[in-house]
Amino acid sequence: MSKTPKAAEQPKSEQPKPVETLVEITNLVLAYRNSEKPTLAEVARITDRASGLLKLKDADTKMLVANAATIEVAKARNLVS
Repeated sequence: MSKTPKAAEQPKSEQPKPVETLVEITNLVLAYRNSEKPTLAEVARITDRASGLLKLKDADTKMLVANAATIEVAKARNLVS
């Protein structure tokens, strides 16, 4: 049985980027809630809470990543143009 490498063991280029990770977490939470047309505030709240999972040390970086993920999810769901 082959083991999958842990995130720390993966080469830097193969590790998921924080924004992509937050987008996937947000989409997963929205799917779990069966929310087909969430509000922008709901998307922002989910990405903000999920950004705590990334354990980013710098508050500015955490905010930038959360905002970028919020915008990406909102555009994908036609909440902003």
